[in-house]
Amino acid sequence: MPRISTSKNVRSFCLRVSRSSAPVVLILLGLAWFSLCVGLVAVQAVSLGTLNTPPPAPPAEVSYKKGVASLSTGDLQEAEEAFKLSQRQDARYTLALVGLADVALRKKDLKAAEGYLRQAVARTPDDGTILMAWGRFLHSQRRFKEAEEAFKQAAARTPQSSIPLISLGRLYLSGLHQPQEAVQIYRRVAERQPYDANVRQALGQSLAATGQLEAATAELIEAGRLAPDNPTSFYELGRVYLARRDRDRALEAFDAALRVTPSFPPAHIAKGEIFERDQHDERALTEYEAALKGAPRSALVHLKIGQIHERHRRMPEAEQAYLKAIDTNPKLAIAYNNLAMLLVERNERLDQALEWARTSIKLSPNVPVFLDTVGWVYRARGDHQQALAALRKASGMKPAYPGILYHLGILYAERGQRKDAVKAFSEALSLKQDFPQAADTQARLNALQRAS
Repeated sequence: MPRISTSKNVRSFCLRVSRSSAPVVLILLGLAWFSLCVGLVAVQAVSLGTLNTPPPAPPAEVSYKKGVASLSTGDLQEAEEAFKLSQRQDARYTLALVGLADVALRKKDLKAAEGYLRQAVARTPDDGTILMAWGRFLHSQRRFKEAEEAFKQAAARTPQSSIPLISLGRLYLSGLHQPQEAVQIYRRVAERQPYDANVRQALGQSLAATGQLEAATAELIEAGRLAPDNPTSFYELGRVYLARRDRDRALEAFDAALRVTPSFPPAHIAKGEIFERDQHDERALTEYEAALKGAPRSALVHLKIGQIHERHRRMPEAEQAYLKAIDTNPKLAIAYNNLAMLLVERNERLDQALEWARTSIKLSPNVPVFLDTVGWVYRARGDHQQALAALRKASGMKPAYPGILYHLGILYAERGQRKDAVKAFSEALSLKQDFPQAADTQARLNALQRAS
């Protein structure tokens, strides 16, 4: 194609054109200029098209994303291979180390997970994302002060992001138990994100933890307004109303949570606890059974169901509920204790009762009521010497329980130690006048005093 130029030759050519031929030349030059412009536009369009097409992702990033996809499907081996390949392709791509830490955590290899995260922080100490991953790991391991430092560093490296601050606020609220610090953090975030329902909810929870119940109520109401399809805000509002001793509004808030999510277990449990305090056990039982639909393996709910059945002397149902509780949480000491007492009261399977009672002590050795149960099982088995040792030790532990002294008094009386029995019964009644066995304690005390 002929090259268009503004050189001397072209200018000379234009000057030599006669007046009569000028219009024709102008038209020709105009067409040439138009062609040039069109060509430049076309070239520019091609160039822009090339620029707007994203370049292919680096191989390390491609491998990393494959690892993430494998993690989402639970294929840990494939995920681990992809993350390791990403590291071989580019050792500076430290997100792959975070991925390997995730794999290690899922394999319950805490040492390996920590090693990978330390490598990531060492290689990219100014990367806020890496510092966040490190902080979350430390938080999960209850290394709260180290987690605090990691989150603070992440916040300093990414001052425009609220994510490190939110994590720091959560740490102050649930880990370090410094709710006032959490309030300050969440207020800062709320100023940036006033329409973020999760932030307003967290601020409300933090305010409630500091005793600022009216301010907490206002924040949680706003959180519910901003996210009316989130049951948690309504549930937390109900808890604040309970703290304010407003039972009716608490129930309304829990019902609001259940209108959003009918199977929301925390709201059913909260309602059940209210009905238990009202001594409406059957209504409470209905709520706990509804909670199981959303959380069928909740040891807490099975325990509560068992306690209601036990109060109403439905012993087989209580036993089944307690067994389900320890099936879902083998470290739930109170369930073993309650199972042991069920068998003692029925005077059956006393070997099993002793095993369960000892398990509760092994899990929670400093709970006097559990040691009292051990003593009561020994009594049922006829081993009064072991029973006396256990009950004496339990009665000397803190806090003091009148029921333990009641049991000790019975054992003393059965052994003919009347003076010791009178003392135990008297101490029980001095601790509390309305404990469940108070009437029998008074009757036994009166009988001993008359006999003497």
